[in-house]
Amino acid sequence: MSISTLNHWYAIIIPVYNASSWLPDCLRSIACQIKNKLKVELSVYDDGSTDESLDVIEKWKPVLEAEGFKVLISGHSGPPKGVGFAKNQSIQQSSGKYLCFQDSDDEMKPGRLTLQYNASLEHPDAIHLLG
Repeated sequence: MSISTLNHWYAIIIPVYNASSWLPDCLRSIACQIKNKLKVELSVYDDGSTDESLDVIEKWKPVLEAEGFKVLISGHSGPPKGVGFAKNQSIQQSSGKYLCFQDSDDEMKPGRLTLQYNASLEHPDAIHLLG
């Protein structure tokens, strides 16, 4: 399968629960990634946050879209169902060939997407874990 036949090459998966104080730094680090013409989507699932997490994500959506990211946001209200549930929901709504997991309280290192892309070209059948 060639890159031109894919909907989105990479899906950055972010489960979120009460992360409003960390999300701006996390999302800024993603917006600054050099994508090298890669198709990248950001798939966020809010696991019933009771803080302003969803508002922060919605405010960053146009910034990320202006940088060429497709942004998918979903979630539920009520008691949290756990990080595993949130990751699985985020994966289900994504269309990437490769998944890139990102915690909402962490910053993405510069060049991470490029490193993962290059590794996937060199070893297309391998599982790539970069943090």
